[in-house]
Amino acid sequence: MVKQGSLLVVLVAACVALFAACAPAPLTPPATTTTVAPTTTTTTTVAPTTTTTTTTTVAPVDCTATPAPSVNLSGCDLTGAILRYANLTDANLTGANLTGADLYTANLTGANLTGANLTAANLTNAYLTNAYLTRTNLSNADLTGAHLTGANLISARLTIANLYLANLTGANLTGADLQYADLTSANLTDVNLYLANLTGANLTGANLTSADLTRINLRYANLAGVTLTNATLTNANLSGANLRSANLRSANLTGANLTGADLTSANLYNVTWNNTTCPNGVRQSTECPRTQYG
Repeated sequence: MVKQGSLLVVLVAACVALFAACAPAPLTPPATTTTVAPTTTTTTTVAPTTTTTTTTTVAPVDCTATPAPSVNLSGCDLTGAILRYANLTDANLTGANLTGADLYTANLTGANLTGANLTAANLTNAYLTNAYLTRTNLSNADLTGAHLTGANLISARLTIANLYLANLTGANLTGADLQYADLTSANLTDVNLYLANLTGANLTGANLTSADLTRINLRYANLAGVTLTNATLTNANLSGANLRSANLRSANLTGANLTGADLTSANLYNVTWNNTTCPNGVRQSTECPRTQYG
């Protein structure tokens, strides 16, 4: 009996040993490899800021300088100065006071007279071709026969100025004040008179061929015998104007006011009538009745 028990113990031990030998080895999890990217360090070098100070030295204006081409007389008081026949081509006269100055036949071609005061100045036969006269005061100035071709006269003041026989071909008179100015027989071909005021001005015999007179004020102006061929008079105020024998051939009178205007013997061939107020006060888009103008 003891032998059988011992044998049984031996068999059990053998089985346990055999099972241990045959059992699978425990699973070992695979090793995980982590790759770390190398760190790159960038160094930026900022150049130091350099501040440059520029000093501009403006030479003082010498108001006693002899009149000469390109001379700088800006802001100078030249009231009553005698500058007859002076050569002031391309001169700087901005803001200068030339009230009553005598510039008879002076050469001011290309000169800058912006904001200058030329009230009652004598500019008879003066050369102002391509001159800058923006906001310049030329009230009561005598510009008889003056050469103003291509001149810039934007917002210039020319009230009661004498421009008899003056040549203003291609000049820019936008917003200019020409009330009661004398423009008799003046050449105003291709001028820009947009928004200009010519109330009471005398333009007898003047040439305004192809001129831009959009929204111009010509109320009670004397336009007898004036040439307005191909002129643009859109929304112009011509009420009470004297247009006797005026040549308005191919002119544009769209929106123009002709109330009380005198069109006796005027040439109205091929005129554009569109929303035009006729001399009798009637607004229409067809030719005004012939009975109203001779």
